[in-house]
Amino acid sequence: MTVASTPGSNGKYIIKVPVELLGNPNDFGFTVVTAKPGAEGKVRVCDLSPAVAGSLEGGLAFFVEICHNKPMEIVYDKIELARLREMAKSGFGDMVKAVVDVERGVMAVDAELHSDQERLLLENGSKQEDLWGINLYPDIEGPGWIEFDSMINLRPWQGNPGRGVEDPEIRKRILGIVERLVAR
Repeated sequence: MTVASTPGSNGKYIIKVPVELLGNPNDFGFTVVTAKPGAEGKVRVCDLSPAVAGSLEGGLAFFVEICHNKPMEIVYDKIELARLREMAKSGFGDMVKAVVDVERGVMAVDAELHSDQERLLLENGSKQEDLWGINLYPDIEGPGWIEFDSMINLRPWQGNPGRGVEDPEIRKRILGIVERLVAR
């Protein structure tokens, strides 16, 4: 679907969705046409909230946050800390999301969602039970630069009921893999 968008006062774009297409807007892809350079093309809807109550000329208006799909990569050997800093600056500011495969000793980096990295690794031979989401803070020195926090870590059937990584042995393996792969 192609929609015309205009910047809203909150920094998000306003889109109009025709009534016949209403449902879950994330179920269909948007092609956003906008004057903002780099915002054209196929995008994923990250956040959707009503812009106004009621209808506008046969449709509803929504504020939508445009999320461009980031080019993820799988780290097999080494990645420079400077490269992680670049990823952080172009993404979340101070953090890079990563998913580590504790069996294969690789990690996927640079995505908006851990689940995207998880999918990339699964498509490249990893097994679900071996994948753990973390956040890397390349400007922090010491052990605090790795944060064990991701929705993909919610696995009660593996003894991990929360977003962190409960098993100290798995945490140790993740730390070892990250330390081996990141050239600090």
